Amino acid sequence: MAVKRNNIDMTAGPLTGKIIRFAIPLVIGNLLQLTFDAADMAIIGNFSSHESMAAIGVTGCITALLLTFIGGISGGANVVTAQSVGAGNSRGISHAIHTAVALGIFFGVTMMLVGLFLAEPLLRMINVPEKLMPNASLYLRLRFVGVPFMM
Repeated sequence: MAVKRNNIDMTAGPLTGKIIRFAIPLVIGNLLQLTFDAADMAIIGNFSSHESMAAIGVTGCITALLLTFIGGISGGANVVTAQSVGAGNSRGISHAIHTAVALGIFFGVTMMLVGLFLAEPLLRMINVPEKLMPNASLYLRLRFVGVPFMM
């Protein structure tokens, strides 16, 4: 059976090179996500006030929590899918992928709605200064609107 060059068979042969090839897109994706906040800070820094930059900065821990949650869900879906692939269970692969997509849509929309309503209370829980609250709340709500697309 011929294996396509773009496929990585993790079930046979040495793993080191395969793991590195598999991890490169993940690392690049994480670096792009990190540059998202940096780009926001650079643009805001050139066109707005120091308070606006601070508003982006104070949302960092909530954004990190959000991204970690999304990564955890994705990792869990990968494990279930990988088990089905390793077992050669094409029906299990289909179920795993469909379930992951359904959960992604459900959690994405749910997290967006919860985030839209709880942005300000979350910021108050981490003691964001009152003068930063309007801009920080707006920025955090914008980040939560993007959650379904990240999922």
